[in-house]
Amino acid sequence: MSKQRTAGVFDTHRMATDDGPGMRTTLFFQGCPMRCRWCHNPESISMASKVWSVNTKACIDCGECARVCPRKAMVSTGDGRTIDRQSCDNCGECAEVCPTHHLQSVAENWTVDQAAKFVLKDKPFYDRSGGGVTASGGEPLSHAEFVAELFRKLQAQGVHTALDTCGLCSAEQIQSILPHTDLILWDIKTMNPEEHAAFTGVSNERILENLLLVAEWVRNHSETDLWIRTPLAPGMTATSDTLRQIGTFLQDHLAGTVSRWDLCAFNPMARDKYKRLGLTWELAETPLLTKDQAAELLRVAQQHAPAATDVSLGGPTQATPLTNKA
Repeated sequence: MSKQRTAGVFDTHRMATDDGPGMRTTLFFQGCPMRCRWCHNPESISMASKVWSVNTKACIDCGECARVCPRKAMVSTGDGRTIDRQSCDNCGECAEVCPTHHLQSVAENWTVDQAAKFVLKDKPFYDRSGGGVTASGGEPLSHAEFVAELFRKLQAQGVHTALDTCGLCSAEQIQSILPHTDLILWDIKTMNPEEHAAFTGVSNERILENLLLVAEWVRNHSETDLWIRTPLAPGMTATSDTLRQIGTFLQDHLAGTVSRWDLCAFNPMARDKYKRLGLTWELAETPLLTKDQAAELLRVAQQHAPAATDVSLGGPTQATPLTNKA
């Protein structure tokens, strides 16, 4: 049995089709060591579950949350209650007593058996479609022991397992989960360590070291597949130079191990999450890539990817803006 008895799960997607082959159940684990400026799951960054307002219009201003709050963090606005984030310690007592459930804790603690039972509900769909389970986040390797044990149990039931990771962990953590993982989805955001630190808060040196370790595993275990993912954040990673550098790295160090390279276009729909957490998001008004911009980035990636690597682009784009003619 896993030494880590529980893990925080902040979201689940059943019948997902974007996190590996076939129909999948994606489990989103709480906690992430990065602070990506384009993060679309800001509620997942802290290892501790946050409390947020799901629907402010549902608040009836009954005062129950203020009555139980030990930090006196519930503030009346005249139209309901809001959270003073400077005082709140996310204890969750307000969410427990909220009669309309507009206040909720982001994550729940699950055991391995609970997670396995949830995933196995849809096993007939995995069997028919070639799907399975994907551990995402946050960062699932923040709960490496838990995920390794979960994957071991599910593989024993014939369920395909996929790990969606940023790769920032110890070598021991990634080695513990590889024997139970059928597919690794690995983020490469940029090759430049200074840019990586500016965009995510950490250098990429350990991430790339771990990726080389994973590539060596894939070379020796043909049953394990490796996909690379690159987020296309406007003004940051969505550049031709970034994709050329990543493609060159894949050719030089991972040729023959990467079957797919996914480019993930930026999506600003997370802006509501930031508001609910009382946070300001610098990218809230950032426009989508245009179709022409996305097509050019895809062309560059295809040109520089290893020969046997399938390159795809997903996510929303906008029509090319009209230009004024003189």
